[in-house]
Parts: sequence; structure tokens; C-alpha cells
Amino acid sequence: MFPLVYRLSFLCGLMPFMVFTNCFAQVDDSLRIVVVDTVKLSQLDRLNPGDKFPPVYFYNLKGEKCGSDSLFKAKPVIFITGSYSCPIFRYNTKRMYKDIRRKSKNYDIYFVYLLEAHPLAGSPYGRLRDSSRQNKKDSIFITQQKYMQERIAWAAKARNDFNINARVLVDNENNDFFLKFNASPNSYLEFSSEQLLLKRRTWYYKNGYMKPVKRKVKKPAMELKK
Repeated sequence: MFPLVYRLSFLCGLMPFMVFTNCFAQVDDSLRIVVVDTVKLSQLDRLNPGDKFPPVYFYNLKGEKCGSDSLFKAKPVIFITGSYSCPIFRYNTKRMYKDIRRKSKNYDIYFVYLLEAHPLAGSPYGRLRDSSRQNKKDSIFITQQKYMQERIAWAAKARNDFNINARVLVDNENNDFFLKFNASPNSYLEFSSEQLLLKRRTWYYKNGYMKPVKRKVKKPAMELKK
């Protein structure tokens, strides 16, 4: 069983308008997340334009498992990724979704919550990436989640704190979206309604998605809620 704070965060984050036709079976409290060893994103399988969306499943904020087929309907689909412990994601969320909102009439847009990029320990990018100078400055101290209910609760908190105006999905206990899509926090992936990859970008910074940037974040683009 989980502490009351996780359950409250989870309940507060439910989205009444989220309905998936292929969602079923609420996640069990004891479902553990598979630990990801240190990886280099360049070494993972990477989708290229024209590749088909691989079969993966997600959880919604109700804890229901959702098959990927339920996400593709008549419109093309955009996936944006993030995790609370990624400073660039936190600082650019407001600007990022303002840009994406302009596409909402022509696309179905989903926010996918991944494993934590910079937790206190257990970063998938190695010990040097545990936490971060900016997280310490912002008093953001997050442990890598061990159970799916914990990850769902943090996804709900991110949705609420940053006013994410997209339907929220949570990467599954095997971290399939992270591993199969080479999806670092803050990635942008655009698929056709036939589930073929059209575009992918890594890192959103100031004026839009671009290749990974080396510049340090000096000033938040938005204030965190207290």
C-alpha cells in the first residue's frame, strides 16, 4: 500500500475528460517498475521517419492500461515527453504547450510521463546525472519511482502544476516508450494516422524543438507553484 500523499496526488490528478476506448484493468498497487541500467540514448533503437509505431501500452491517470491502437484515430498524433525532475522540461512547459495548442485542431496530442531523468539517485544517464544543480536550486528532490502508482501520481502532479493541456499517458512498468522510442524527457514525436513516424525532435528550448542544446538554463520560463 502507498502513503496517503501518493493516493491524494493520484486522485487530484484525475482527468474527467480522459476517455480511452481500449483501456482496461486498473494498475495494481504492488506493480513494480523495472530498473533501467545506465544507458546512452544513441545506443538504443531509434525510430526514423517512415517507421511504424511499435506496439506498446501505457497507463492513464486512472491507472488503466491503454493499448496504443486506441490512440490513433482519424488525426495525426503528437507525443511530447517529460518528467518532473527534468529542469528544461519544467521551465519550457508553458511555452511548449502554447506552441502545440495551435496544432490541436489538426492533431491528437498526448503528454507521456517517463521515468525520472534527474532523480536523487538512479538516473538512466548515470550517476553524474543524478539530481542536477538546477533541481537543488529549485528544491526539487525526487526519488526514482519504484511502483507504477507512484509514477502515475507524479504524472498527475506535473499535469496540474504546469497546466499541461494535453491528454496524459504514463510510460509502463517496462519503460517501453523510453527505450523503444529513444525518448528523452522533452522529446517531440509526430505520427500519421496510419501510425508512421513523420517527425521527431529532441529538446524544446526557447523558440521551439531543435537538436540537443549545450546551453545551460539560466532563468525559468515559468514560476513553479508553491
